[in-house]
Amino acid sequence: MIALMGLFILSKILGLHEKLSVENIKSEMQALGYFAPFVFVLLYVISSATLIFPEALLSMASGMVWGPYLGTVYTVVGALFGAGAAFGISRYFGRGFMQKILKDTKAGVCDRFLSKNGFMSIFVMRLIPLFPWEFVNYVSGICGFRFRDYLLATFIGTIPGSFTYNLIGASLGEPIDKFRIVLIFSLVIGFGIIVLTYRKFSSKNKQ
Repeated sequence: MIALMGLFILSKILGLHEKLSVENIKSEMQALGYFAPFVFVLLYVISSATLIFPEALLSMASGMVWGPYLGTVYTVVGALFGAGAAFGISRYFGRGFMQKILKDTKAGVCDRFLSKNGFMSIFVMRLIPLFPWEFVNYVSGICGFRFRDYLLATFIGTIPGSFTYNLIGASLGEPIDKFRIVLIFSLVIGFGIIVLTYRKFSSKNKQ
């Protein structure tokens, strides 16, 4: 964790955030040709784990290069790998430390709550980005979220925001199709409700 914070501070000192722009990322991706999607996903993973690259810029650049739909696919793939990597790092290095700070009883109560409500908690935080992306990644690993719930909720909840940023990138200088944004949000929210209902129904049957 200290090393990751060090990388973030180093990026600030070197001014990487200021030097990055949608146009610069677009130019680099186009120059890479067929390797561009792999490099883009790798950059997104690094961004999710180290805070070096702003995800919003990456997502908009993806829309400029590949369009709103294929760009969204690459963005969500990168987001999933990045979120999984950050979760694994914090779970391996931070979980034990947190359990030492908290008493076993408190940690157990928290884990039991999150095991039942983890999917919805992550889904809402991804769908309504009130908390920074990286914060959710690392806190989820430290807390008692199940990896399966975390990854599924991240996948579903990330799609609307990713599509919105990609659509903005693909539509720079042109009117944005608001109907498509509303449609994507509606479909994902509906799908999330279906998944949550199915999970609750399945848990009741098991009991």
